[in-house]
Amino acid sequence: MFEFDFTFGKEQIVAANRVLTFRPRLALLVAVCAVMLEESIRLHSLLLAGLMFAVAGIVLGIFVLLERISLKNSMSALSGSLDQTVHVTLHETGIKVTMSKPGQYDIHNERDWNAIRAVWESEKYYFLFVSQSEFYTLTKKRMVTGTPSDCTQFLKIKIGKKYKRRIAL
Repeated sequence: MFEFDFTFGKEQIVAANRVLTFRPRLALLVAVCAVMLEESIRLHSLLLAGLMFAVAGIVLGIFVLLERISLKNSMSALSGSLDQTVHVTLHETGIKVTMSKPGQYDIHNERDWNAIRAVWESEKYYFLFVSQSEFYTLTKKRMVTGTPSDCTQFLKIKIGKKYKRRIAL
């Protein structure tokens, strides 16, 4: 059994925003730049290579701007969820999530492992995807029971091919 205790806040929103919006686009940009460079070398055109990298730089700047806009929108949309206390337990049969805000609500949600569509891991986080629009961002340093390496092995066993070591945040 592995447990995480944290207060939902900007850290979780920033991590989720990066993994869901910016990082995949950045990977695509790097791949496009590599293809453009290879084509420029093939054509022996340094001018074309310079032009392509200038365009790539502008696109990267746009991606950074979009990430900031997306983060601002996420913070605004989730402002009511900020400062709620979250307790997540990963156990043999599934995942249990308790979210509460003193004097306002106390929500309990339990899912079996079949309901988890994917798990992504980064250096600092686990992202457990329940649906296209519902996921949990678990900060490894907020783990109160177990160790990250043991949790990773546990998730690999429970999730199988749906587990991915994805990104560095």
